[in-house]
Amino acid sequence: MRRLTIPALALLLLLAGALPSRAQTGRELFQQALVMERSQGDLKGAISLYERIVREFATDRSLTASALLQLGECYEKQGSAQARQAYQRVVTEFADQGDLAAQARTRLAALQGEVAPPLKGPVARLIFTSQNPADRVFQNPKLIVPSPDGRRLAYFQSDPGTDGIYTWDLTTGRSERVTPAQEGVAYGAPAWSSDGKRIAFRELDKATNVGALRMVDLSTRTSRTVPGLDARGLRAVDWSRDGRFILCNNAQRTTLDLVTVADGSTATLSDSVWSAQLASLSPDGRYVAYGAGPHTHERLYVQPVTGGPRQAIAESGGEMYLHPLWSPDGTAIAYQQNDGIWVRPMKDGAPSAPARLAYRTTAARWVSGWTEAGGLHFTALNQVNQPMEVEVDPRTARPAGAPPRELEGYPKLSSFRWSRDRGTVAANTWWTGYALYSFEAGTTRSFENLEPEGVMIRGGVWSPDEREIWYEAMGMTPPASAGVKGLDVNTGAVRQVFPPLPGRARAITFSADGRTWAFLRPESDRSVSVVVAPAGQTDGQVAVRLNVPGQDRINSQALPHISPRGDQVFYVLQRVTPGNRMEPDAGSIWVVGADGTGARKVATEPAVESVLWDPTGRFVAYASRTMDRNTVLRVVEVATGAVHDLPVELTESGIQLNDWSADGRYIGFVQLKNWWEYWAVQGLLDQGGSR
Repeated sequence: MRRLTIPALALLLLLAGALPSRAQTGRELFQQALVMERSQGDLKGAISLYERIVREFATDRSLTASALLQLGECYEKQGSAQARQAYQRVVTEFADQGDLAAQARTRLAALQGEVAPPLKGPVARLIFTSQNPADRVFQNPKLIVPSPDGRRLAYFQSDPGTDGIYTWDLTTGRSERVTPAQEGVAYGAPAWSSDGKRIAFRELDKATNVGALRMVDLSTRTSRTVPGLDARGLRAVDWSRDGRFILCNNAQRTTLDLVTVADGSTATLSDSVWSAQLASLSPDGRYVAYGAGPHTHERLYVQPVTGGPRQAIAESGGEMYLHPLWSPDGTAIAYQQNDGIWVRPMKDGAPSAPARLAYRTTAARWVSGWTEAGGLHFTALNQVNQPMEVEVDPRTARPAGAPPRELEGYPKLSSFRWSRDRGTVAANTWWTGYALYSFEAGTTRSFENLEPEGVMIRGGVWSPDEREIWYEAMGMTPPASAGVKGLDVNTGAVRQVFPPLPGRARAITFSADGRTWAFLRPESDRSVSVVVAPAGQTDGQVAVRLNVPGQDRINSQALPHISPRGDQVFYVLQRVTPGNRMEPDAGSIWVVGADGTGARKVATEPAVESVLWDPTGRFVAYASRTMDRNTVLRVVEVATGAVHDLPVELTESGIQLNDWSADGRYIGFVQLKNWWEYWAVQGLLDQGGSR
């Protein structure tokens, strides 16, 4: 064979580099830049892409204006004066891009220390984001509460060594701990007094399980408790303007209680309040707004504090509502739906006009306060689910040398399954339907709303003949199995494949041939049994009982799963640790025979997030959190307990294992990236429409 000379090889490499590749669109580049800016924190890389968009896609005025606006935000985060130049270009060159130009004017005015020109409709401003390392002091952002003047934030931390109530001054950027360092004490969410001088919160002694409702004076750091009160299940959510009452959720009784500060006497305002739901008092103290009913199916109500009938002001229709908040002047109530923040005008405790969508956003998750100066504060949770795969040796399940790679073309998903030849992927599209992507054709077919409202799609596997996707349908109110349905991938027709499970049994998994299934069945002592039976039969062999009193708890993120051959079941246990602290062996993976014999532990980790059988049943892959809270991907050989790592290690994100290809060569998973942003939106009462 003739060998290439070095000059010839260099020429080939040069020519290879000149071969054309698929040109990226401006919109694709813009999305890449957003990911760099918001999820990776790579401002330099994002700036480079935004500048490229401005140069190369100038004919797309909307895209160019958007790129300039984001360019200004990047420079602003860097503290660069170039931010003004980017915003000024949007204002002067893209005045026809109304919303974008208005945002640029607002930012430009803020940078110049001027009053922004009046705008019609609400205006939002980003206060901070978890992508900024300096802002990561907040461990539980949904419970950040603004002071009445909007200048400070109160929050609590629950990590060992940092447990306590804190404030953060938005002007100085300083964080201060307002409670003394105490081991063995847990704290609840804070509530501000109307003058911003005091904070109320729950304090719980972990050893004795005795709780108190405490109030601390921020200027003197002195505190006192509300007398005569058992506050174990209480969560302070609001404080009356006259300082006489604290509004609390009672998680133990799922009630809404009004606590008198002077003597601890308590009046129950409403029952059937979802335990994590928040509420608020009207500024004059006469009315209370709250949500009641099954989670995600709440109604919002207003009722007099002194008693009387409650009046519904909004009905969920399957959408969630969080923290109905009175406006500072008492003329409206703001609340969240899936499409944004809605406002309902109020007068004398009753609706005075229809509700309207005041601020459009799908990212808002927790509205936390409506201040006179700072507008309505809310936390936005952003999520990116990136499908990925890692190649392994099918004989040993060890790395095959290639690094993990991102998978392209997959539809928006929460989980996915490959066909046997990996030519088609079935993606569960956020528990409502499926999308099938063909790699050969490069096309996607979507099947949405397969079940009626209130029924969630869980799991999903290819049927043995690959003509259907089998999924579990689960009613949410009340939780009840609707059995296993089959989605015909050619026609889109849905049929009942297997009958509903009895009672609240759930979490069905199948052997590879579809002839055996396993499911969780609740027992009378509040434990659960893993039952293995021929598919379709609602009773069978109990393989193991879990959540038995006095034992470790079943891991809700990695539920039991039957092996491909139907002869074994894995399950994951998690030991409850003080303060939920990380311990090296708190999580454990177990394997038991389908007949209930031979249960044994095969691996221990601090926390196991998801688990997956290989096609032969010889190996189990699992994602785990390490002691430093990074995520790693590991494989254990079931017979020997030998564990080895795969080349996947992520920080500040998680892994959800999805599928192991039929040939044993690829493990598919979704990389879960979450970041949050804290915003304030002003002008919600303006009638200029939603943004």
